Amino acid sequence: MIAIIFLCIFFADAAVSQPVSNAGEWAPTHGLYWGILSEVECPNGGKITGIRYRSSFAVERLGFYCTSPEGVETLVGLVGGANDSTCADDKCPKGSYVQSIYGNGSSVLYAFGIKCAEGDQSVQSKVHGGDGGTDFDDASFASNGKRLSAIKVWYIDDLISGVQGKYSAI
Repeated sequence: MIAIIFLCIFFADAAVSQPVSNAGEWAPTHGLYWGILSEVECPNGGKITGIRYRSSFAVERLGFYCTSPEGVETLVGLVGGANDSTCADDKCPKGSYVQSIYGNGSSVLYAFGIKCAEGDQSVQSKVHGGDGGTDFDDASFASNGKRLSAIKVWYIDDLISGVQGKYSAI
């Protein structure tokens, strides 16, 4: 029993002293945080480089493209409505990455768009979805050498109810 307590204390201290990967700052939640939560963070030093979406009056389906340092692109975190054949892609130009997100939302996420960056160049995509809710723009969180590094998406049935971006140093 004493050995088990010792091991728990020893490993608890070891776990606390480990560096936290992808430390950063969470922006406010846009829309509502209700429904099922999906969290997306690109593996192995990858960057978020685009989105897959379906929208009408609101955003119904949302996923993210991660590109590894070797240039391999993977779709991750696709959530929301079930029919992927009606989705569209919005990707950053080759060699750039998603710097921040913008759109509008209230009880659901009505519209969603990405801002891409490469060096000091920035490109804003068209916003996808409707025009209800309150506008948001996370560009201020992507200043001083930061970029979108992780994202939380809440969804229920065929609607995305909210998003929250995490911004970390490049």
